[in-house]
Amino acid sequence: MFKSSVVLAVGAHPGDMELGCGATLALFKRNGHKFFALVLTKGEASGNPTAREKECRLSAKRLGLEKLFFGGLRDTKISEGIETIMAIEKVVSLLKPDFVFSHSFKDGHQDHGNTGLASLSVARNSKKVLLYESPAARRDFCHARRAGQAQRITIHS
Repeated sequence: MFKSSVVLAVGAHPGDMELGCGATLALFKRNGHKFFALVLTKGEASGNPTAREKECRLSAKRLGLEKLFFGGLRDTKISEGIETIMAIEKVVSLLKPDFVFSHSFKDGHQDHGNTGLASLSVARNSKKVLLYESPAARRDFCHARRAGQAQRITIHS
């Protein structure tokens, strides 16, 4: 019998999760898993927050999200501390996700790296925590594995 998993993607800004793991999330969705997203800011430091939120909601609809959450944090001000942890914890405790996708803590953008660190702390009881890279990821993002040794994740349906 197929068991549907609950998947949560966490991004610092609108567009981050789509760029970092959007195709993987679409595959999870296509295979019958329930997928949700938490975007911590509305990206106000690099554009109109109303327009960015609207684009984010449209993207969520096209990807087939069950629900999109916003964390209410300020763009460029995300820390790895309690405020960020609490914003993520609120959604994690509600959903109890099996899989959590988040930014790598090895990212050159402070909001991305801090989101990754906070996500690792909060999602410690999830079955899998998977970190995605962004265009700002540091060169040592994949230092734990040599080229050609990527981990294979099987999505069962």
